[in-house]
Amino acid sequence: MNRETSTGQYLPIPIGRTTPAHATRSRRRRRGLLRWLRVAGTTAGCIAAGAGLWLGASAPPTSVFADGEGVHVAGSLLTLLPATAGSAVRIYSGDATMIVMTLSPHDVKGVAVTRVNGTPVVGTCLMHADRDDVHERCRFSVGPRQLEAVDRYSADGGVWLRSYSDGGQVRVDAPIRTDLVPIPFPIGRI
Repeated sequence: MNRETSTGQYLPIPIGRTTPAHATRSRRRRRGLLRWLRVAGTTAGCIAAGAGLWLGASAPPTSVFADGEGVHVAGSLLTLLPATAGSAVRIYSGDATMIVMTLSPHDVKGVAVTRVNGTPVVGTCLMHADRDDVHERCRFSVGPRQLEAVDRYSADGGVWLRSYSDGGQVRVDAPIRTDLVPIPFPIGRI
């Protein structure tokens, strides 16, 4: 059949759209929906990353304090060796060994030795307590790594605020109505 004779016209190019008019609208909607999903997904991802960063950076506070049972360090109990009770030098034993020496009415020194995942850890802190100010300076050896820290006690919140020489900071709780002790443990750095 000859196309020219049947219609009287032969046009090799179609006139108008090749798709129905409603198909273009649904494509636009689909593109708009996909764009919205990409933006929403990117936003949700950024929020989740920010939350993860915040949770990772703000580790839960650790408690360190002394009471009638001994010295509590991050959930571990170091018990007082009976032979040292009541003296100026007290030795505590448990997951770590800690020696607390009263040097003067205002100065107390703490030394601790332990192993964490096979790495030897040694810490020394000198705590100074005046009427309105309690602070301590600490030095740590974690394997071959050396660190220093300055701690300030806030009686309002019952918390030590520790600043490490590498720029890190950590919060250490000391519950009210418990005794303050030096913290010769590199909390948050092991």
